[in-house]
Amino acid sequence: MATLSQNITQAISDFNSIKTAIEDKGVTVPSGTPTSDYGALIENISGGNSLFIDYMNNTNTSSFTSFVIPDGITKIKQYAFYNCYYLASVTIPSSVTFLDEYAFALCRGLSSVVIPNSVVRIGRYCFSNCDVLSSVTFSDNIISMNEYCFMYSGIVTANLPSRLASIGNAAFYNCGALKTLSIPSTLTYITTSAFGYCSSLEFVTLANGFNCNNLNLSASTLYSAATIVSWLNALADRTGLSAYTLTIGATNLAKLTAEQIAIATNKNWNLA
Repeated sequence: MATLSQNITQAISDFNSIKTAIEDKGVTVPSGTPTSDYGALIENISGGNSLFIDYMNNTNTSSFTSFVIPDGITKIKQYAFYNCYYLASVTIPSSVTFLDEYAFALCRGLSSVVIPNSVVRIGRYCFSNCDVLSSVTFSDNIISMNEYCFMYSGIVTANLPSRLASIGNAAFYNCGALKTLSIPSTLTYITTSAFGYCSSLEFVTLANGFNCNNLNLSASTLYSAATIVSWLNALADRTGLSAYTLTIGATNLAKLTAEQIAIATNKNWNLA
């Protein structure tokens, strides 16, 4: 009997091979079952959608360029598409809620991805080292982006989700092409290294009422004074509360007048 990897390798775009792979794992696929139901059947396999892990880790799969994940899959597990060097297109269905760690790491041919609104969490290193991944459409329902999730990626614009609460350590570290960034007011946790070495940042907006400590945007010196002042105006008033810090760096701080700096300090924010 052929192994799971061997069956998938036959033709990744051919759902007959996925059907065979499912049945080889001891799960019956009734005659006439639509491919949209394959995801639910895969979840009945011991190990869930490790179907994808077995395929992607096979040494003979480096040349395929596209993949459509079947409907019904709820989680793209760790290392599922790891190091799929030539993967240029992946379709993630609306049944998926979680992209696990390293799921698409080192997919160096992946230039764009649409993360459906069903996704609520992105695991660590998920899209790290995706060098040409310039376009990412984020799910509005993502509440957590774990550490290193887009590190060393080619992302150019990051309109972060409107419900995002947490950005992990070095999440966008060394994204040298990142130029445009919007950060929601829902953010409650971020580390100072989240945007480390993002030296091309220029057009950055903070949502009104921004109230998160330790945001560090000092990696770039390309901001205009007007842009920086817009951040200060967006900061929540923390009068009577513990002071928070917004780090913009000495070069950017020097662009501001004393009156402009006072916009932040009068709200009990430190500028560093």
